[in-house]
Amino acid sequence: MNCTNLGSGYKPLYDLVLGVDGGGTHSKIVAVDFSGNVLATEEFGNLNYNSDTMEVCRDRLLKAVHSILKKTGKVGYDFLSIGISSLQKEATEDEKKAFLGDSFDLQKVLMQPDVYMTLSGASLGKPEVMIISGTGAMGIAKNRDGHVFTRGGYGYLIDSDKGSSYHIAMNGIIAVINEHENIGEKTSLTQLLLKQFELSCVENIVQVVYSPDYHVSKVATFAKEVIRAALQKDKVAEGIVENCVDALVEFAIALANEINEKACGINVYGGLFQYNKHIFDLFEQKIKVSLPDCNVKFPMFKAEIGAVIEFFLQQDMLTVELLENLKKSSKRSE
Repeated sequence: MNCTNLGSGYKPLYDLVLGVDGGGTHSKIVAVDFSGNVLATEEFGNLNYNSDTMEVCRDRLLKAVHSILKKTGKVGYDFLSIGISSLQKEATEDEKKAFLGDSFDLQKVLMQPDVYMTLSGASLGKPEVMIISGTGAMGIAKNRDGHVFTRGGYGYLIDSDKGSSYHIAMNGIIAVINEHENIGEKTSLTQLLLKQFELSCVENIVQVVYSPDYHVSKVATFAKEVIRAALQKDKVAEGIVENCVDALVEFAIALANEINEKACGINVYGGLFQYNKHIFDLFEQKIKVSLPDCNVKFPMFKAEIGAVIEFFLQQDMLTVELLENLKKSSKRSE
């Protein structure tokens, strides 16, 4: 359900749209006026209410909104556009109400998966594919008729968030356990795991994973060590990383086929791609085997800006001038 269409003649009350990238580890919020000028940005904690509670995540969002309004000197906003990792499709009114409660005006809020908002900032409404991989992973695409297709995003409890940093980390932990129990190959990951979590023995990883304050982001940090070991030619680590990339490639190819676009943009986003050039290169290499005419690329705008762009797209307000202002001002704000 789209938000109420304001129309091109709408006079904004506050001249302010807030865009949110609600990640599984960190979140970002941006304040943009109706001319496309970025007025303020801020980072805050995760908004994944499938791993934390809705109350905790709602409080984080509310504090972030109050903080950024203070930065802009505004007393309110016209719309709040949220991309959130907890969702696999657009939030229903009941889902918005459950998360936002009475703290927000639901008529002034858009809620979509974070990957959807990231796609909006990359494709600007054109039929393209987006693959996002950070703590979690998911793929999404929109065809020329506006129909949306997804792959993945089932979370760490179902399939270890296949294609994600968490997936790499958990497979690394399993590899260490297998070596310890003499049912798996030798790997340098054992010493890396013991050091990462300050363990005296492999068995104590149970205390980390089952501790009361457990959070997926804590385990996901081990992905860095698995990736580093893969670069140092540890065969077990190399296999784990390649399997992760293969899962993301499968998402992308399936989505390109769903929207019937053989030469579309395949956008990638998230820490796994942004901080590991060799993973981006491997992903692109594998994509080109099946879809040689596709363009693998990073999105033009970050996810929080994509959330703002989605609002302007829905209101038919996205102009060339507004986009140019967004480009210039978002670079200045970095």
